[in-house]
Amino acid sequence: MMKGDRIKIIQFSFFVIISIFLLFSCECKEEDNEELPYEKPVWTVLMYSGADNDLETVLLLDMSEVKKAFNGTVNILVCIDRSAGYSTSTYPFGTDFSGMKVFSLTRDGFVEMKDAEFIPVLVSDHNSGNADILKGFIDYGKKKYPDTKYALFIGSHGQGSRSSDSSDLVKNENLVQDQTSNDWILTPEFTEKMGSEQSVDLLAIDACFMGNIEFIYQLRKGNNSFSADYIVASPPEIRSEGWNYTDIFSRIKIGGNVTNENNRIVYGQSTLSALDFALIIFEEFYDKVITQTSRNQVITIYDTRYVLDVKNNFDDLSKLLVNHKVDLKSIRGSASILQSEIIHYFNSANLSHSIAYPYFDLYDLCDKIQQNNDEVFSEDMVGKALLVMKAIDTFIIDSAGDADYSPYFKNGKNGVSIFFPEGDLMYENKLLWNEYIWYNVNLAWCKDNAVAGDASTDNWFELLDCWFDSTTDSTGGLNNYSF
Repeated sequence: MMKGDRIKIIQFSFFVIISIFLLFSCECKEEDNEELPYEKPVWTVLMYSGADNDLETVLLLDMSEVKKAFNGTVNILVCIDRSAGYSTSTYPFGTDFSGMKVFSLTRDGFVEMKDAEFIPVLVSDHNSGNADILKGFIDYGKKKYPDTKYALFIGSHGQGSRSSDSSDLVKNENLVQDQTSNDWILTPEFTEKMGSEQSVDLLAIDACFMGNIEFIYQLRKGNNSFSADYIVASPPEIRSEGWNYTDIFSRIKIGGNVTNENNRIVYGQSTLSALDFALIIFEEFYDKVITQTSRNQVITIYDTRYVLDVKNNFDDLSKLLVNHKVDLKSIRGSASILQSEIIHYFNSANLSHSIAYPYFDLYDLCDKIQQNNDEVFSEDMVGKALLVMKAIDTFIIDSAGDADYSPYFKNGKNGVSIFFPEGDLMYENKLLWNEYIWYNVNLAWCKDNAVAGDASTDNWFELLDCWFDSTTDSTGGLNNYSF
């Protein structure tokens, strides 16, 4: 064999070895790319799970659904406060515990975050109904994953909007029940204990009765405090199973393209907007619940930028209704024998339920006013009612009600409730308006546009107080407020 031939063979062998090495290197690199996102996640999802109550088992299942769908396209942090008295399950966190822990979701599952210093040292102080804890969790998440978009998911019990006061019949139970501490996060605390630096792009509330105008107005964009651009919530009770998180998170993929998979729009995470995220939640609830059940289910997306227009127009209408108490009560119906003309979000067959949750559809209330223009309400009142309806139509991005609300529910228009009690009803020897003392100026909805002591009704709260509290002197009567 010639020397030149040997050199050629060596060169060829070297070329083959290098080629094989490069081939395997490329294959390994391609496999790695399949397991890692193409870019840094644009979204951070903060999941606040108030499970120190009888929903613990359900909320653990929710976290299992999130884990099942996780593909690394978004950052996910979970703050969960568990109970000692309901579930002993170790899934999906790998351990049974009571009290509060924070977990990060990775491809290997949930990993406990030991550096969550906002959690009190003593387990007895692990109170998910404390707004300071929620604030600490948001701050922790934003520090852990800075410069991203933020979605805050809250899962627990919900009761509507409450302020700091309570009564014997209707407790100050608002959102996120901590049974051990006997505490809830109250509506004013979201803006009193948190500020604009804790604001999020999307607030998704998997809890009952939170699609009310009072709560959403408190958290509106531009309030100079904690706010959310978009809110997804339900005006009535929601089924105990809550949302399907596997289907929600499986619709967010790597990249920036929007595609169609199995007749479902799938979003690339890098271009996913807050509204896109809200629409995913809405569509999954619509497909799996609204179209399949008759359980008084409703879901709504709110654009909080436009809730101020709703309030101002509705307060203008309220000023004109002071002499129409009987007419409005006729439309509303009696709590004791409820035959309301308005869409309502409580069990009308249960008197205690109708007293605790007198939530009526705001759009439908105004619609009934403008429909009665020839008989009861003036042209000016009808014009104001139409302005409120127009404002709600802009404020609600989309809404849907199941078969129990058919055919009255108008998608995209109905779907936000307002507190409308029968305040002059005597129940268990108590005047009901005195039991609603938590509906007061601690709520921004009640405070804004009101002028105390001017003997005129300036907003909806003052109209109710005028109707149900005959005391007009400086003492303020039943609720110590003089309109």
